[in-house]
Amino acid sequence: MPTASREHCAEEFDVDMRLVTTYIPLMILILRSIAMCVFCEVFYRIFGPRQNLLIIIVLIMYADASSWQRDRMNRIVGFLCPVALCIVTTTNHTLCSPVVDETLQSRLPLIIIYWTLQVLWPVSTAYYYSAVIFSFQKPREVYLVTLWSACLGVHCYLLLGGFQSTGEIMLRCIVYYMTAMLFYHSKCKLAQVDRNTHHSITMHVCLHFLFVDVYIMICSVTVFSILFWYIFFNRTASDIIYQASIPKTRQDEDLLTQLRAAKSGIGHTVLSS
Repeated sequence: MPTASREHCAEEFDVDMRLVTTYIPLMILILRSIAMCVFCEVFYRIFGPRQNLLIIIVLIMYADASSWQRDRMNRIVGFLCPVALCIVTTTNHTLCSPVVDETLQSRLPLIIIYWTLQVLWPVSTAYYYSAVIFSFQKPREVYLVTLWSACLGVHCYLLLGGFQSTGEIMLRCIVYYMTAMLFYHSKCKLAQVDRNTHHSITMHVCLHFLFVDVYIMICSVTVFSILFWYIFFNRTASDIIYQASIPKTRQDEDLLTQLRAAKSGIGHTVLSS
């Protein structure tokens, strides 16, 4: 990891996941996403499926991003854009003529591609995070982001006009933002991680929680929960990882040498008197 990134990471305070204040930004994000889900559901119940709702969602995203543009956590998780994309593609709220779910049932190759990506997407994200934690070989981030973007595009196409309930989308929003927050705060617990890369890849790592099958999502949540526990709550492992991430620069060594010399000089003065 570059020295500048390590120095910046060392300057940031160590996040205490046992404090309630740590979760306040997360609660605000979740409340905003739930509010948008409720608004879309109420609009759909009153006016039915209308494409005008898509314009309203875009305006909501713009206003929300403008209001929270200075908050780093909001920028990293994409504000409300991932939730809006989930609402548009996995519900029929914005479609005047809902898409009939016959595409996958009538074409076997699409079924194979669909379920292959359903498994490959979360497995690759879990493998990447495990490789970062345990420092074993992993593909370059640009290749992984390309793969995950392709999975997202295919899912948005195949799931267009799906029928996820508003309650399920709300649950997925909670899982997405909670996982993204924990992944984001783990940057100072990890050795040999580039801060800028970690920030830019946070949304891509957690985005699959909004789109994959619910049972696959539960399995992925279980795997990520184990990894988060290992980082934040396993005291021995956490201390080892955190100590490995503390930079040892030439400036620190010079300062330590000066302190020892000053201490030695004080000791000689006391003995002489």
